Amino acid sequence: MTHARPTATALAAIAAVAVATGCSARSRPARVEPEAPPRPGYQLPTAPPPPPWQLQCKTLAPGSTGGGAAVKTLDFEDDPLPPLARGPRIEERPRTGWARTPAQLRDAVARRRADLEACWKWAQVDGGLAATHLDVTLRIDPWGQVDDVAAASDRPEDAALGACVEAALAATAVDAIRTRWTVGHVGLDFVLAAQPPWPAPPPRPTASAAAPRRYGGRLCTPVLVDADPDPLTLATALTLSDRDPSREPRRGRAPQLRIGCAVVVDDGLTIPVVRAAVRANLAGFGACHAAAHARDPALTGVVTLHLVFGAGSSVPAQVRVDGAGDDALHACMATAAGALWLPPGPTSTLVVNYPFALVPAPAARADETDPHRDAVALLEAGDIDAALARWARLLRDDPDAEGSCAWRAGVLRAMAAQAPWLDDPRVERALDDLLAQVAPMRDRDRARACLAPALPVIDAMRGRRAAGPLAFDLRWRESLDLLTRLLPVADLLPDGDDVRLGHAIALSMTDVDAAIAELDALVGDGDPGYPGELAAQLRRDRELLHDPCGL
Repeated sequence: MTHARPTATALAAIAAVAVATGCSARSRPARVEPEAPPRPGYQLPTAPPPPPWQLQCKTLAPGSTGGGAAVKTLDFEDDPLPPLARGPRIEERPRTGWARTPAQLRDAVARRRADLEACWKWAQVDGGLAATHLDVTLRIDPWGQVDDVAAASDRPEDAALGACVEAALAATAVDAIRTRWTVGHVGLDFVLAAQPPWPAPPPRPTASAAAPRRYGGRLCTPVLVDADPDPLTLATALTLSDRDPSREPRRGRAPQLRIGCAVVVDDGLTIPVVRAAVRANLAGFGACHAAAHARDPALTGVVTLHLVFGAGSSVPAQVRVDGAGDDALHACMATAAGALWLPPGPTSTLVVNYPFALVPAPAARADETDPHRDAVALLEAGDIDAALARWARLLRDDPDAEGSCAWRAGVLRAMAAQAPWLDDPRVERALDDLLAQVAPMRDRDRARACLAPALPVIDAMRGRRAAGPLAFDLRWRESLDLLTRLLPVADLLPDGDDVRLGHAIALSMTDVDAAIAELDALVGDGDPGYPGELAAQLRRDRELLHDPCGL
């Protein structure tokens, strides 16, 4: 297609229109550049109010395994306690606790494997069923008791099998106490074994007794009010077969001995976890010291909390205080200790001996010439609010200044001191703010230097421990969320490969294929190393981290 040039008549017509509309080809209006939208001022991260909760108790039948007979004792070194009422208070702590893991759900269903296979053997013969699949939903209360089971299938002829499965799983339980209900989704694949016909039809199974718990008695836990149930889905279906020894001809073979795997139960209540729980009420203990210091300015020494948590309980059953100070100090400290709670789920009686060294309040070394150093001194002196106010003023005045990395890292440190449980939204928002500044930096050395002051807090949030190639936090959902945040800056961290590896492991709980892809990307040339071995294991068994025998 060709375009004709405008004729003189057409040009004259265009000029006439321009004159008529007040426009001139020689005088165009000046272009007005749009003003940039005002940048929002820096605001300190604030946390929503903690979700409402109630302390609820339930009496469970004692387990036959004698789990409550064991005693686990944790002895702590002296923790300095200044006479300060500032800092974290237990009423600010969101009692969300840990989420149940796929491994716990799988173990609860696996305890009923014999009953489930008995259901399949009976239903397959009685109804002439072909291989089938059931989707099972279990509603589990905070104490791990199954409240309701529903088994669904696309085939009407599976109704009897589904009813049998529901009766079998109603008697199971999850050995984990949590703060909310759980809705578990499990797929069951029923397959047919290549065996001769049954010599006699298997009988209809009867529901067996409830599986024994590792602990029992009166157990108390915070329960979130009006909280949505925690969804939990196994990544792959569990396979159940109708294989049976009675269908195989006797051949005089020697009996086969099958050795089961040993399952090590870890309640997750390590010294760092318990220390964080105690420090969650540090301002409460500090207020007790401040009142005692007012009565006796020369007060020094060590005051010790002796706490006993019953098996399966998250709140102290016994509290005793001894050491320095008067009776009023001991009573105040006991009241503050009585408000503590641990992430629910100890499988044995837990004894905690926690000493506080009564020390004078540190003096803030004011530095009016350097507001950042002044804020650091205030934070070290325990005045978190004043330190945050200094850094917030600096970031509001110049959010992109040369020292803004250190200021944002200071806010993160202060928020971590205010919320030592580290899953508080204030800590997460402070970390996000710092990462948003670091991620776009093209100078990677500068970016590493920007991130360096925050590394201790990041390591604490990841729950890193001294042993093992990776500190895999039992709170796998929170770990996945945190490690996803850190992925864009993984190359800036001293252990960036550990971040990627941890993300792959946590991701395997919900998306095995994506986890395998991440592990494959970590495998270097030559020796595949641990990521390659892990990826191969995931390919062999898509239930990695769900099956203790598969590890």
